[in-house]
Amino acid sequence: MKISGIKISFVGVILFVLKTQLFAQVQCPCIENECGVVVSSFKLVSDSTIVCDGTPFEVQNNSTVSNVSYFIWDWGDGTRDSVTTMANQMHTYNISDQIVCNRKKTVFEICLLVVKNCGSTYSCHSNSSPVTVIHRPKARFNFVNTVCKNTNVNFTNNSCNLDSNDPDAYLWTFHDGTTSTEVNPPPKPYTAPGIFPVRLRVENNCGNHDTLQFIQVVDFTDAKVNISGSARDSVVCVGDVVTLIDTSNIWSINNRWTFPLNNNQNVLRDTSNWIMAQHIRNKEKVLPIDTINRLDTLIFTVKTPGTYTFRLTSTNACGTSTWIFH
Repeated sequence: MKISGIKISFVGVILFVLKTQLFAQVQCPCIENECGVVVSSFKLVSDSTIVCDGTPFEVQNNSTVSNVSYFIWDWGDGTRDSVTTMANQMHTYNISDQIVCNRKKTVFEICLLVVKNCGSTYSCHSNSSPVTVIHRPKARFNFVNTVCKNTNVNFTNNSCNLDSNDPDAYLWTFHDGTTSTEVNPPPKPYTAPGIFPVRLRVENNCGNHDTLQFIQVVDFTDAKVNISGSARDSVVCVGDVVTLIDTSNIWSINNRWTFPLNNNQNVLRDTSNWIMAQHIRNKEKVLPIDTINRLDTLIFTVKTPGTYTFRLTSTNACGTSTWIFH
């Protein structure tokens, strides 16, 4: 009994290997009659050859065959299913995000292979039919995402797989509750600073998609600096320590100091004109000089008489403002 069991197991392995080899070998088209005539036939249950991206559809096996070994459904998208019954099959075409906007539809060729084994040979027959997959819609739009207050903002619709003549294809929704169903909405005025949402929802016969983005509206910059008491009249004595603190308003971004000439030396080096405080000079070890130019506070000591101009420049979507100390 033990030996018989081993033989049965061995035969089972051989049959499995043969079936696997046949599965890989049998391709569309296929017509072989070594084991008798078999006829492959199928249709979509919906009687339509148009399906939606991401939506399951059903196919009906109408093949004429007896003692079938198995059926191979080749869906044309790189997937194949092997079954041993004539039961209806379900499949879903999923178009990847990378190519969904390349075209509005994709045609796949479904092939049903009927396979009948007899010993070391087989019969097969294939039948193919095209299926058109309508791509799902994808909402996309562009705009200038940071603007100055009192600006009319244009939104450019880059959505795909839509019918621009469909009144339900587009729905824009803005922060103030206003909406638009146009492909590109009229310019939208933003009169106050803040961060505001913009949503676009798109729809076609195969579904809908929405995307949410935000626009930042800024106010005018106002570059300001607090100066240490001894330097408030812009006149200091040799040896005085001067502190400049950036107190610009919240809309002043990308602030940058411009230092006066320092004997054409690096601003953090010892010179005969003026010198930064040691704790700021130490930052040279961990920060590049262009980052030090963006510090909130400068502290320096005047070493020789002269006129030295320090500037703080602030820039945003509304423009540029500059504070000057000399």
